[in-house]
Amino acid sequence: MLIIPAIDIKDRQCVRLAQGRIENLEVFSEDPCAIAHKWVKEGAPIIHIVDLDGAFQGRPGHKLIIKRILEEVNIPVQVGGGIRDENVIQEYLDYGAFRVILGTFLLKQKPEKIKDIIRRFGNKVVAGVDVKNNHIAIQGWVKEVSQTITQFIGYLVELGFQRIIYTDIQRDGMMKGPNIAMIKEILTKSPLPVIASGGISSINDLHQLKELEELGLEGVIIGKALYRGDIVLADALKIFSEEDE
Repeated sequence: MLIIPAIDIKDRQCVRLAQGRIENLEVFSEDPCAIAHKWVKEGAPIIHIVDLDGAFQGRPGHKLIIKRILEEVNIPVQVGGGIRDENVIQEYLDYGAFRVILGTFLLKQKPEKIKDIIRRFGNKVVAGVDVKNNHIAIQGWVKEVSQTITQFIGYLVELGFQRIIYTDIQRDGMMKGPNIAMIKEILTKSPLPVIASGGISSINDLHQLKELEELGLEGVIIGKALYRGDIVLADALKIFSEEDE
């Protein structure tokens, strides 16, 4: 199970939100690049970056910061937030992104357009499944759409995606543990590998999630728990590396 640290960028700072609400913003660093280097030093296998300003505005807000991180770190980095056209996808990949995450874009474009993008970029594009009140949320999580999770996952499979990143918005940043039941439900409905995010707050949470690997859980994304020190990335990686031996 991959343990992936998150870097959320807003106003050039490394921040965390609670339930995606801008009024619940906490600033943890004024230097996202330094945080990226910290996660590399602690052994992160991948870094997960979200351009929050991009997600809210519908266009990238921090290309230069993300470009700098991609140039400076030597591990894979996946990038999301405000990626609404294939030129931006290509730009991030040219910068060195491992893969890019599409969310709102998937509900704003015609299926044939999305299929063309998947044919062009393959597994370099990943579907972001952001869920609130059992429905898909878009545009920085401020708007819910009528599609249920089951409908949306079926649609993603039909389009040709090879991987899903699932985020439980109501748990995100709340430090109350992940919704294990919902993650199991997602895994049973998805024939694709899933990376889960939202609410992970302790090593015990990671142990519970580790048990879902056999259902298709490929990895987890951790944010606030790392920044507050409730989980130390290097320690978590060591624990689960030893368990896999």
